[in-house]
Amino acid sequence: MKLEVISNLERLRDIGDAWSSLTVSKPYPVLHHSWVLSVAEAYQDISTLQVLAVWDGPQLVAVAPLSKIRQGPVSELRSLAYWIGEPDALIFLNQAALDFLVDAIFQTGIAFRFSHLTLDGAELQALKARRKRGLLFERAGCGHAVELPPTAAAFEEMLSKSSSTFLRRKMNRAAKFGRVEFSTETLDAENSDAFLEEFVRIEGSGWKGRNGTSLSRNVQLKRFFATYLNRMAPSGDLRGDRMKIDGATIAMRLGLRSQGRLYELKIGFDEAFQACSPGLVLTHETLKASIREGLTRHEFLGVGEEWQRHWPLRRQEDVTVRYYPLTMKGAYSLFRDFLNEGLKRLRRLFLSRKR
Repeated sequence: MKLEVISNLERLRDIGDAWSSLTVSKPYPVLHHSWVLSVAEAYQDISTLQVLAVWDGPQLVAVAPLSKIRQGPVSELRSLAYWIGEPDALIFLNQAALDFLVDAIFQTGIAFRFSHLTLDGAELQALKARRKRGLLFERAGCGHAVELPPTAAAFEEMLSKSSSTFLRRKMNRAAKFGRVEFSTETLDAENSDAFLEEFVRIEGSGWKGRNGTSLSRNVQLKRFFATYLNRMAPSGDLRGDRMKIDGATIAMRLGLRSQGRLYELKIGFDEAFQACSPGLVLTHETLKASIREGLTRHEFLGVGEEWQRHWPLRRQEDVTVRYYPLTMKGAYSLFRDFLNEGLKRLRRLFLSRKR
């Protein structure tokens, strides 16, 4: 096997067919070449591409879709999924290819972080088993998914009494604002740009706009979604869900269908209608729409959140791994990360006492 370090977009584009052959049976969109290339293009001005590709003759057998980020006087490796806030993963054909790839990651001699690796996944076990001289830290977390039954009626029966009551009350409150409608559409070359434009407006109207995390305030993230939607539009896999009151959109969801699953990519709602929790109400209708389509699973992606508890969740345990080599640069990265974590905890403590 042979390692190739890909540091330019032209070469990353060139290996698209080989990459797609490696991931053809993997539903997770973050692993797909279209996703990785879109992230790399969107964030090229603030990170350096560092994709590690393992070849066995002409066949691509493993990939680590990484970028190098400058942190003060040192650099660190992060998965490209880090920029979009999605769980990381390595791509590999077999255990031998994974071991070769993990050895190559350690041999860079650079501190790295992988976020939300599957707890029982082969990647985590390989990182722990093949660790070189250095410190490896783990932090537990989880993600959420919903297994969808064959019918909407069966799905409603799966809800707890309190969740059913809560969602019904929110729906009744929404009806007081006006006529409530829900719609689902496949996004293609004709309507994806307009959907994204409206999504940016809706999402930017609330707290995400105020704290700078909305697409309207994050240039690179908006560029990623525009690029990704444009690239995926011909596939017919992109799906948009809306909630309207009196014909005006108040909540939107963007998702991707993949091998019988719907992966949630982004959600936004108009905060003026917060009293009826439009994000939650639309989520419920989105799940029922997926059942009508014949989908069998909804993947929330990102980090599991408390608001998702209203549905019968499948908890997916994961681990965030940080590695620091025993070098001066590794020590600097370790000190900076622990200092930042301490400052975050102090800030959370201050805000909790202020309330």
